[in-house]
Amino acid sequence: MNPIVILGSNGQVGYQLKKDFSKKYFIHALSKDDCDISNINHLTNTLEKLNPSIVINAAAFTDVDGAEKNPSNAYKINAESVENLSKLSHHLNFTLIHFSTDYVFNKSSFEAICENEALNPINIYGNSKLLGENAILKYAERFYIFRISWVYGRHGKNFPKTIIKLAREKEEIKIVNDQFGSPTSTFLISHVLDQIVDMHLNKSVNKFGIYHLSPNEYCSWFDIGKVILQKFKNNPEFRLKKIIPTTSEEFASVAKRPNFSYLDNSKIKKSFGIKINNWMHYLNEFLKYYD
Repeated sequence: MNPIVILGSNGQVGYQLKKDFSKKYFIHALSKDDCDISNINHLTNTLEKLNPSIVINAAAFTDVDGAEKNPSNAYKINAESVENLSKLSHHLNFTLIHFSTDYVFNKSSFEAICENEALNPINIYGNSKLLGENAILKYAERFYIFRISWVYGRHGKNFPKTIIKLAREKEEIKIVNDQFGSPTSTFLISHVLDQIVDMHLNKSVNKFGIYHLSPNEYCSWFDIGKVILQKFKNNPEFRLKKIIPTTSEEFASVAKRPNFSYLDNSKIKKSFGIKINNWMHYLNEFLKYYD
């Protein structure tokens, strides 16, 4: 069987996929040092040599504020490199799996966002990811685009790990309570992809397209903090006693962010028969590692 190539294997999502997929599939997990997707010659030579059946692109420029300061890098990695990958998927005949973001939207109402709703990124990161999506739609024949949001896992930097660190150091912290989405664990992402890749390789399902991959239900950043506080309130290693809700204006950032970006997961559940739990289930599973 031709291998599955995972690009960006040192990132949050790529690392989890490498860990989980290596138990079941014939994979090549490539970090940026192994294969820099922004280097078209290196990318082409690497994929020609490996001749993959599937390429999972977990490489991305994900620093939202950094994209405002360095837009050329964001566009090069999230748009130009994805266009090159899309063309290579056609040329080398592999299926492309790619991750996009909730930040391609800016919905004003508090209703779950479906895949076909109006696209309206309000920052450079979101715009660069949208251009990447458009390139795949234009050049790739066989592809899955999974929009994900508020990603966290055991590897890399993320919001829950930051709050856990602060909970060890401070008795009181402020957390934003006016931005809403759904924290998405890398475990959930890997679990869902495993099922879809398995179906794809066994020819049982080939439903290419764009899907929203998220847990059930949404919350605020403040709600995540409350779960963490509740989990560790009786643990003597943690000092945190109080979380204060605040506004996003108090934590001024370079990039604008949507106030509501919960991705409706109905399509992915219906299309592939996948069971998904709510966000609190996955967060509590994650927090067990810190007991």
